[in-house]
Amino acid sequence: QTLRIRWRELSQEQRESFLGLIESESSRLSGLVGDVLDTSRIEAGSFPYDFDAIDVEELVRETATVVALGQDEVRLVTRVAPTLPRVHGDQERLRQLLWNLLTNAVKYTVAGDEVEVSARKENGSVAVSVRDHGPGIPPDAQELIFEKFGRVSGDGKPGAGLGLFIARSIAEAHGGTLEVESEAGEGATF
Repeated sequence: QTLRIRWRELSQEQRESFLGLIESESSRLSGLVGDVLDTSRIEAGSFPYDFDAIDVEELVRETATVVALGQDEVRLVTRVAPTLPRVHGDQERLRQLLWNLLTNAVKYTVAGDEVEVSARKENGSVAVSVRDHGPGIPPDAQELIFEKFGRVSGDGKPGAGLGLFIARSIAEAHGGTLEVESEAGEGATF
């Protein structure tokens, strides 16, 4: 409304600033609506999956590249073991899970530091981990963050507390798990 009413008064730089704000807020709201819909589908048991043979190495590298391109403050390091077996899963849902973990890791990591994503064979399965160098998660909040709307109080970061709920639900639908290891001030590994 301000942009429309004051268009002629605003400098080009101010207009660009308003447009950038509109774009980022629209994107944030779109993501929130998507997360709320996904959460409703998960709870109703109607979250759709399309299982096929998935190349985990390709999935990890592509998702990390997209997340890295979307920001320039945190370096993403990818370590994928050679000759990972293909897994039976839904590529888009696994991408969503990984996207949630990587964007959270970037959000909580200090500019100039790095986030590491790795994939390896482990006991007949494929284990994927995302490690950040953020503030860590207090022990009493380590299960809370996986609950619907669960957030660490006072973290000051934007979010509705749905991403990890969705990510864990996707992992479990694939016969897997999603857990966190963290100590205060030492970052977190999912």
